[in-house]
Amino acid sequence: MLASLLLPQASPLDQQASARSLAAAAQPETPASSSSSRKQIARRLYEDALAWEQGKQSRESRNVAVALERQHALTEASSGDGDHESDQDLGSGSALGPPALALGRQHRLIEDPHFRSIPGCKPPNCTMPDTGSFPAVMIAGQGKCGTNALAEALYRLNYNYPLTQYSIAVEEARQGWSGEVNWPHLRGCSDFETKEGVAEYKQLFSPVGGFGYKWLDKSTADVACAREIAMSFPEDTKFFNIMCDPVMAVWSRMNQLRQVYGKSSSDPTELDYVLKKRLSSDADCSELSQSDKRLEQQRELCYQLEDGLHVFDFIHLWKKHLGNRTKFLLAEQSKQDRSYLIREAARHLGVPQPENDNIGDVHTHVEETSYLEPEGPKWDAFVDQMKPVFQPLIEKIAAEYSEDFPLVRTQWQSVF
Repeated sequence: MLASLLLPQASPLDQQASARSLAAAAQPETPASSSSSRKQIARRLYEDALAWEQGKQSRESRNVAVALERQHALTEASSGDGDHESDQDLGSGSALGPPALALGRQHRLIEDPHFRSIPGCKPPNCTMPDTGSFPAVMIAGQGKCGTNALAEALYRLNYNYPLTQYSIAVEEARQGWSGEVNWPHLRGCSDFETKEGVAEYKQLFSPVGGFGYKWLDKSTADVACAREIAMSFPEDTKFFNIMCDPVMAVWSRMNQLRQVYGKSSSDPTELDYVLKKRLSSDADCSELSQSDKRLEQQRELCYQLEDGLHVFDFIHLWKKHLGNRTKFLLAEQSKQDRSYLIREAARHLGVPQPENDNIGDVHTHVEETSYLEPEGPKWDAFVDQMKPVFQPLIEKIAAEYSEDFPLVRTQWQSVF
């Protein structure tokens, strides 16, 4: 996947913190967030990922001349055959820094099995073959809970997310860069309530035929938008919500930040600070960070914590508005049973299960030198702070949604 190519061994913060977190939830029954501040963080994270890649290229003695030579060769090869995918179709790359870095990214896109070329589409002036469509399936997940793994399971079932010249150009035009294919909305969930917003959204899923695949929206930006989605999407669209232990997810987010920024960027001391600030206030992370520079540096941790605090609300909204059209999955179970995601996805969608249903390993940070194990005095202190907040919340989920989360108390066991 594109995400795993940008940051080794992991998606760039799942892009959930730069995807779900980017979506401003404007409706009263939906948790609110700040779109502008989260887009700034998302861009910073992506630029850091590119800086890491640039350093890697330097260490491997990959130079501009070699990249340009390959660019020329690929362009020449594609110019006479409409079935070939030209690098020039893949967005401007204007925000990507040195030419070798931009070209390296474009080559990876061509090699990514998810990428599909739209004949004649030359960003930024693409002429799409039709007005697009709603996706057949949406993953409305939670950050650090395996949306990438679920997307790969669905790919095995002939569902693919829209990684095309057009979608890349749209992301670059919207925010100056294109990362993993999540679709945060400029105006929040209300984008699904206007004709213009829906038309822009559907255009991403073009051509309607989907190159032989059914379209998939792997967009954690949508987790807060259940009501709006229910009002605008056709009845035959199916949904998945993949979730995980919200306490462990915060610790995992800390480890991912350490991998991106370095060991000193985020540690249990900073995590402790985030917890105390957010749990002692009714204000959200965006509001709190405006007057607190230290918290501003740890907003991704704060947003991850905030998502965990809203996990019951998210479940409630999806159950209320989408009912049995959505399937809840647990990341912990996918780690214990490698066939779980494909098996359950096939059942929910009513499609045949492939002969080989093993999805393989879920990406992890445990092999990174920056990784901090969830054990020892610092972990214990972290759990002690989280326990009074999340233990009742998990108990409430187990009690009220026992059919969808029958083992949640034992699988989300960090605070028990």
